[in-house]
Amino acid sequence: MNKFIKSDPMLCIGCRTCMIACVVNHTGKNVFNMDPDSYDFTPRVQIQITKDMTKPVQCRQCPKPKCMEACPFNAISMGEDSVILDQDICKGCGKCAKACPFDGITMARIYHGDTKGRPFRQLAFKCDLCHGTNQAFPPASKHVLRKYSHFSTRQKRRPRPRQP
Repeated sequence: MNKFIKSDPMLCIGCRTCMIACVVNHTGKNVFNMDPDSYDFTPRVQIQITKDMTKPVQCRQCPKPKCMEACPFNAISMGEDSVILDQDICKGCGKCAKACPFDGITMARIYHGDTKGRPFRQLAFKCDLCHGTNQAFPPASKHVLRKYSHFSTRQKRRPRPRQP
């Protein structure tokens, strides 16, 4: 069974702290002390804002991922407890992002690091449950995002108070 991160829209205020925590956790750098043009800001969680709610959106680690079926390069595979995206294999075609029913995969251009000799490289980014990072879960995100060890396609939603 896959682990995944569940977000609580009732607690999310759209501050994007989870996005920053994700980038800091994956790069190991203090992004607040860096020149913004010296690194690629590529969070694996995105904030979705509508008139009724604000919530973090990330990969749900599906047991039968549509993104894996859609990838023509086999860059997406099933890991022990999550869906793995191998960015060394990824060609940036975007088919996985289009196939994801939860908008859990984003496409981004990277200008730093391994661009394969080109000025930039298009890559897919998705939540990897912080595998391969110093921390198993960014502490700045824990108030809204919670890690679960089971998969549920049903989420109970608490109704938002209506505005008069």
